[in-house]
This record gives sequence, structure tokens and C-alpha cells, in this order.
Amino acid sequence: EYKDAVPGAATRAFLKASLASLDKTLQAKYGNRLVFLRAKSALQAVEHLIHQTKASHLFYNRLYEPTLMDRDRKLASALVKSYKVRVRSYPGYLLFEPNNIHMPTGFRGGHWGTLIPYLKATYNLPPP
Repeated sequence: EYKDAVPGAATRAFLKASLASLDKTLQAKYGNRLVFLRAKSALQAVEHLIHQTKASHLFYNRLYEPTLMDRDRKLASALVKSYKVRVRSYPGYLLFEPNNIHMPTGFRGGHWGTLIPYLKATYNLPPP
């Protein structure tokens, strides 16, 4: 779906081992298996799961890359509209959500890619 988001070989090897371990744990503790799907799009895969499981809710962790954020927004909207599924997202892998970081007025210390001003802005936030 997004060729620029394809992980490298080391990441794929780690992911494969991690998912195998998760599958083993799910089987041992709950008698369930991890389901792997190959689909042309995330929407197609999730629609298949909704049909198979009769799911009424979808929970997912937010991603922060612009193309993936856009995909997830469209997917959630389509699921709510077509299947009346309740969708809820949760913070992903960041300590602070980017929308919650407010740079001081008059910031002139560089661009948003500069770490230190961004880091200092988090000092005013409650602990994650």
C-alpha cells in the first residue's frame, strides 16, 4: 500500500520472530492464534476481519508518518460509515503526542526538526 514504509531486512527478521513468539503465547494462554492476512490495502484486510469475526469495535495505535495518518483516518471513516464499527485510537510509540507540544511564541531557534527546542517544550507537560 505504501512502498516507502516497507521495513528493512533486519526489521523484518525481528518482526517475524516477535510475531512467532506472540502467536505461541496466544496459543498457550488463550487457545487463540495470531491471524496473518495479505491484502491489497489495510481497508481490505480490516474489512475481511470484520466479516470473519463480526467485530463491532476497532482499536489501534496511532502512527505519525503523514501518509499513514491519512490512511488510518480514511480507514476509520470508512469503517464507521459502512459497518457502524466503533473506532478508537491510542497514542503510539511516542512519549508525547505531537499535537500536545506547543512551541513558545517567538520561537526563532531553528525549524521543527531541531530537537532541543522541541524537547524543552515537553518539560511543561505532565509526565507521560
